[in-house]
Amino acid sequence: MMNFVRKHWRGEYSLPRSYWLHGSLLGVAIMIVGQFLIFETEQAKFSPYALPLGISCLVYILLIVVYGVWVTGGTWRSATRRGGGWARAAKVMIVFGWISSVGQIAEGLTPKQDHRVSANTPAPMTVEQQAASAADFMSKTPRSVLIDKMSVYIDKSYNNDTRSWGRIKDWAIKG
Repeated sequence: MMNFVRKHWRGEYSLPRSYWLHGSLLGVAIMIVGQFLIFETEQAKFSPYALPLGISCLVYILLIVVYGVWVTGGTWRSATRRGGGWARAAKVMIVFGWISSVGQIAEGLTPKQDHRVSANTPAPMTVEQQAASAADFMSKTPRSVLIDKMSVYIDKSYNNDTRSWGRIKDWAIKG
């Protein structure tokens, strides 16, 4: 394994092997692993696995940087050894790849504006405001109306409930 890493870094492999096999194919495999890791981290946001997956993402990012330097360094050296038009094309693609990577990192680090909120959207209510609003509603509404509204809400929410203990509307409090 170390011999492989060393030979590639020194540019001792052919340009097609360095560029297509070590750079492109191995890069795609590494990116697939990364996408899986990112997906799992997003799914585990509030679970006990969030911290270990977050640490794994940081390690993955470090490995991506090391891989990027290794693969481009070895491919650049291989292109220098080969010379010619394909070597120049490979070097141009390496430069474009690094420019693209820096651009993606910069885009990922810039804060995003939330375009879903408009100027007409009211500010979210605090817990105290929600409690006051609920208490105001409860004090102004007769008890029988509240029970009817709750029954209708339960009927609409759980009408398709097929659990073995029956539908919730069957045991809701009726006035």
